[in-house]
Amino acid sequence: MAIANHNRCEHCLAAHTVPGQNAGASPDEMAAAQVSDGDVAQLHEVGFKDEQVVEILAHVALNLYTNHINVTLK
Repeated sequence: MAIANHNRCEHCLAAHTVPGQNAGASPDEMAAAQVSDGDVAQLHEVGFKDEQVVEILAHVALNLYTNHINVTLK
């Protein structure tokens, strides 16, 4: 959702919102989990480029994915 929100991809955001709701996440929880323009601006202020911000988001997504896989396949 964070990447879809940052990229303003309405289709992807909608596609990830429904599973979040189905998993029991509240609208407030989902909104709090998204990356805001302010978050990205703060990273830019300390020298991160867009490519590096995407890499950070990718690492977070990969970490979440592998955590869920490991928990599921215990």
